[in-house]
Amino acid sequence: MGCTPSRRVSVDDSQPTPHYTEPQTLGEELTAAQRNFPRITFEQIAVQSRTCLVGLYGPWAARGGIAFLRIMFSFPKYYPELKPPSIEIERSSDVSACTRAFLLKLARELMRDHIHNCKPAAFESCLRFLLGDHSAALEAAKVNRFVDSDEEMCEPKTLGYIACVMELNRRGERTRENDER
Repeated sequence: MGCTPSRRVSVDDSQPTPHYTEPQTLGEELTAAQRNFPRITFEQIAVQSRTCLVGLYGPWAARGGIAFLRIMFSFPKYYPELKPPSIEIERSSDVSACTRAFLLKLARELMRDHIHNCKPAAFESCLRFLLGDHSAALEAAKVNRFVDSDEEMCEPKTLGYIACVMELNRRGERTRENDER
């Protein structure tokens, strides 16, 4: 069940052209990510061992505001055709355990969804989500599919929780989780 880029036939029907231009190797994908995300520090890239350590700032602080995240990605042999990368987020006093767990869960689901549905750029989509890109967060949380109300969305055990935290942090408001601290 591998994914291959779909092809379109050119106007003269003699030369097929790629439907999208996606990096063909892990090295190309990591190089493209470095170029596309200047706000992310690529601390360590090891193409041969298929790992990448990044540092970035996102709207995930336990008390509102921006928090630093250090994330290790490990790319399996069959990435991106069959398996998504594994991800580990370093523990930090700036990010609550609950928020860290949801970040991991949603990042993994987002990348798994990209691989399962043969969508390009699973790694870049995950980076956008971790940076706080609202569209990537909503895609990861699948808010419209699982959440019926704003009140339900802000419950820490729902998938919409992360999108709620991002919105409240953007507004400078506090979450129930922060009030308990």
